[in-house]
Amino acid sequence: MDVNMDGMKPFPQSCSQKDFWPILGSFANQDEPFMIAVFYGDGKPNDLNAFLEDYVAEVAALQESGFEINGTVYPFRVRNYILDAPARAFIKCCVGHGGTFACEKCCVTGCRYAAREIFIDMDADLRSDESYNTRKNPQHHTGVSPLETIGTGMVSQFRLDSMHLKDQGAFKRWLKFLLVVQGNFTWSDATLRAVSNALVELAPHTPREFNRKPRQLKRSDNRFKAQELRRIALNDGIKIFKNHLTLVLY
Repeated sequence: MDVNMDGMKPFPQSCSQKDFWPILGSFANQDEPFMIAVFYGDGKPNDLNAFLEDYVAEVAALQESGFEINGTVYPFRVRNYILDAPARAFIKCCVGHGGTFACEKCCVTGCRYAAREIFIDMDADLRSDESYNTRKNPQHHTGVSPLETIGTGMVSQFRLDSMHLKDQGAFKRWLKFLLVVQGNFTWSDATLRAVSNALVELAPHTPREFNRKPRQLKRSDNRFKAQELRRIALNDGIKIFKNHLTLVLY
């Protein structure tokens, strides 16, 4: 089973501080997720142990005894925990993604530059489940996660999400340099109009599998969703950007 945990607001347009924090499961051979538990309150849960107490107890029982259907006992295990970066920091009790010791896969030490945390050492020691459990890099930890008590691989079982790393991370930043940051590579107004028009022309021909259709690019528009950025990077941009970028940038 794969597991997801994240917060969401039930009324996005309201001023309410109420949040849902569901725990969702999905069996490896099925597409439909199902609800395991849900927290509802002011912001995220204040007590991580209370939030995960019943979940941890049930997983422990299932891992030990499996579950029975029609007289057959099936073994059980959690395959992956699929969370975004803030949720991972909360659930794993580790430093958030902007911290000096934030990297979840290696022990690189960040440093401050231009009001940002940057990570230069590409050869730092890799983290492992064992090094995580023994606190080999204590600055990475903010506490002890309840998931550690049920043998969870605190490094190997947590996936890094491409939505934040690539779509709303690297590609969104790259696109910002073309639209906003002044430099030799910044698109002129004429180029921006041409690219926007080309995107709009693709909209009627976009397959139904894409929930969000192409729309105009604007220098001040920072509201593109991850799905839109992913579609532009992997589909629309392959065709459109070729005629409007230098070979190096393309």
